[in-house]
Amino acid sequence: MLDGTVVGTAPPRTVEQIGGGGSWYVWLVTAYPLTSSVSVPVHGTPR
Repeated sequence: MLDGTVVGTAPPRTVEQIGGGGSWYVWLVTAYPLTSSVSVPVHGTPR
């Protein structure tokens, strides 16, 4: 739940700060779930 809140509010400001356009926003929104989907199974598995 918290991830959705952070990801929903942070990208517009981040894109504004780096001077990107609409395509930057799309890349940020796409990159977050992709990296999360890969990292959670790798780092979240018990050893």
